[in-house]
Amino acid sequence: MQIKTKLIPLNKLHMSEKINIDPGNVQITLLLPLWGRAAETLKRKSLLIDKTASEIINKIDYDFNKLAKNIRVITQFEWIVHSIHYGM
Repeated sequence: MQIKTKLIPLNKLHMSEKINIDPGNVQITLLLPLWGRAAETLKRKSLLIDKTASEIINKIDYDFNKLAKNIRVITQFEWIVHSIHYGM
């Protein structure tokens, strides 16, 4: 069975448009590193700048504060080190 989805390029969305999601555990797990990269980008002395991650996170209609309160600083640092090390 093939599932067809229509992807909307971020540059085609208006600034005020949000992508509505209803994430399950798997989707949350996939969003965590993306959110971590976006959060790092916003820091004053960031180790990693990923404007695309920030754009994507800003387009998603989801309360990422739910994620932030459960993430340890070391976990977020591990995502950043992994991204820098593997060039992602």
